[in-house]
Amino acid sequence: MTLKAGNFVELTVAREVEPNGYYLTDGKQDVLLPYNEVNGEIRVKQNLRVFLFHDRQSRLTATMKTPMIAEGAISPLKVADIHERMGCFLEMGIGRQLLLPYTELPELRSLWPQVDDEVYVRLDHDKQGRMIAKLAGEKQLEKLVVPAPASWRNTWMEATVYKPLKQATFMLIPRGAIGFGVFAMLHEAERTRVLRLGESVRVRVTYVRDDGRVNVSMRPPKEIGREEDA
Repeated sequence: MTLKAGNFVELTVAREVEPNGYYLTDGKQDVLLPYNEVNGEIRVKQNLRVFLFHDRQSRLTATMKTPMIAEGAISPLKVADIHERMGCFLEMGIGRQLLLPYTELPELRSLWPQVDDEVYVRLDHDKQGRMIAKLAGEKQLEKLVVPAPASWRNTWMEATVYKPLKQATFMLIPRGAIGFGVFAMLHEAERTRVLRLGESVRVRVTYVRDDGRVNVSMRPPKEIGREEDA
């Protein structure tokens, strides 16, 4: 099997080469495990479960650190940095950031996420086999969401934008440790301002649908709104 970035694999420690680290092998290909990627003591001929990624010189490298995302998984990752031409760099927990390319981001620059916003992504690869992030769409997220209880109606919740559109903003409302949360739709008429991808905002559940999804509003109930206007 060809070794591929973004995967956990079990490899054997072949040799130690100072000052670089340990070379691991699957019997066909060697991969460096740098000293700064080691957890605990290891020895030659020991089998290790490691995660593979590309270093800054685009060399396939191993780490014993546990990333926040791996191939085949979807995860909410925080925006660590923004590059105007390349896109957003996301924190993935191994000291190496993951690029969310500009082609995955909204055309309007004002809708791009900001640093510390959280975006739902899946791990993919570019043509060179290097890890990149792609936005998780409804098709991927629907396997991970849960239905909202009817008791949510007229309650205020914190929601995160996963798809900002002109006519509506699509969001996820976290539900503790149960799944990824609940699908929510914010119609443009219920917005008090335009929301960007990855932004978290407080919304009021106006309707719980039969399929467990909810409609939400950024506005207070009409009675309260009238009192505030008065």
